[in-house]
Amino acid sequence: ALAVYRLTRLVTDDEISAPMRSAAFKASPKLGYLVNCPHCTAVWAGLVVASGVVPYKVRVALALAAISSLYVDWTAN
Repeated sequence: ALAVYRLTRLVTDDEISAPMRSAAFKASPKLGYLVNCPHCTAVWAGLVVASGVVPYKVRVALALAAISSLYVDWTAN
């Protein structure tokens, strides 16, 4: 679950994926919406992570990144 959370935030919120989101909007407004919607992206991220396409070590790294992100958000408020 944490890996899916982090992968979703990576796609929908992080600055590093902003060019991808912009290109998705240019290609199709519906695709752009799907890439910017955290709920929509989480479904696809969950499918990718659960299907085993993402290696175990990458899932662990994503989970650790999610924990640190949640901690930073929690302590900032």
